[in-house]
Amino acid sequence: KRIEITRKKDASLFTEGDHAATFYIIREGLLKHVRKLNRDENFFIEFIKEGDIVGLASFQSEGVFVSSAIALTQVECCAIPANLIQNFLKENNKLNEYFFDRYHRYLLSAGNRIFELVKCSALNRTAKTLLVLNQYLPASKQGFSINREELAELNGMTRETSSRQLSVLKQRQVIAITNNRIKITNPEKLKVLTIC
Repeated sequence: KRIEITRKKDASLFTEGDHAATFYIIREGLLKHVRKLNRDENFFIEFIKEGDIVGLASFQSEGVFVSSAIALTQVECCAIPANLIQNFLKENNKLNEYFFDRYHRYLLSAGNRIFELVKCSALNRTAKTLLVLNQYLPASKQGFSINREELAELNGMTRETSSRQLSVLKQRQVIAITNNRIKITNPEKLKVLTIC
């Protein structure tokens, strides 16, 4: 039986090391998918958005989450016990193909993230992150709000480097920053800057 779940901003949907017996279908909201680097730092893997399925570790024999999903906005999702789906998978080839495809896309996403960290400049990564956040975070006329530490984590860089990239974007008149809110003033130019 599926269970409807709501998570507030900054709450974990699942945590690295927890027993994985459930997977989740995201109905609304935005999460960050991360792995622990050390006690204080996370490695950002990908954004988890509406329509995504997460928690596929619950299908592995070890049954332990190897990553965490943390809400960047309020999140609404369905939690489905893995054993329920495992029974369906034995009988339904289409469903089996669907989950294999989702897992394949997850692996591609993780590979693309590593590629971006190696190939793309700090400015490219910052531009890409800002476009996603602008789409999903609640915004006012002054833009959206995100703390600098979290933005740096999402960009895979130090807070200082992330702040420098914001300054460059502000100087190029691509964004405006007022009262710690980021507003994209030139989305077309920002999209161009995402190209590595």
